[in-house]
Amino acid sequence: MSKGQTLRALVTERLSAAAEDIFVLFERTIVEYEEELCRSKEENQRKQQLLDKVLTLRVELFRGNFQIPSTSPGPGLNQEITETPQINEEQSVKQEDEQLKKHQCNVCNKRFHTKYALQIHIRVHTKEKPYSCSICYKSFSTSSSLVRHKRTHTGEKPYHCTVCMKSFSDKSSLEVHRKRHTGERPFSCPMCEKQFILKSNLEEHKRRHTGDKPFSCSFFRHKRTHTGEKPYKCTVCMKSFTEKYALEQHRKYTQATDHSGAHL
Repeated sequence: MSKGQTLRALVTERLSAAAEDIFVLFERTIVEYEEELCRSKEENQRKQQLLDKVLTLRVELFRGNFQIPSTSPGPGLNQEITETPQINEEQSVKQEDEQLKKHQCNVCNKRFHTKYALQIHIRVHTKEKPYSCSICYKSFSTSSSLVRHKRTHTGEKPYHCTVCMKSFSDKSSLEVHRKRHTGERPFSCPMCEKQFILKSNLEEHKRRHTGDKPFSCSFFRHKRTHTGEKPYKCTVCMKSFTEKYALEQHRKYTQATDHSGAHL
């Protein structure tokens, strides 16, 4: 392959990657815009409902229909009286929030704010993966997942930590990494109060209390996308990979490139 052809192929590849990034950004913006509209509408409805409840209560107090106990209850009883309406109100708000999610999955009955979010979710049941990698032919359910996957081939890491300048291939891995600097551990075990950065780490820890061991190898392979661990290394170029399959594909690609170069 001549230098001109190589340059053309490189430019085409980069333009294709840029186009995919733009498409994913556009897709994400549309989803976020739809969800923001839904949240605003739901919040306005919730506030209106709370306002109606307050106005109704005031009218009842004004008319004398609302009975207030004449005796002073003890501390425990008083606490129960003041907290029970709040708990009921929180439960009511959660129920109203679920009702406002108009799009429901016919398989598991889970509800979503937008039709697009429901369509993405349905692929969990249908196993549909319409987006395929042109390098290793691995398939994905969303275009954003495909873009993140392609970075395992290109080595691209566009997300940088402003504290230690470490780079990551996806935003979620960067967010997890940042918590190591801040010390933030938002997930706490209800049994021993031990805290964790990731919810998956908490779930894994809780099973030590229960003795449950449901994990398969696929779980630990997925976990490496968050930890950044790459245990599979190419002995030729020393490039590392999170999965053995990716290393094997890399070797095949390298060998094919070497053979084509030898024939030139």
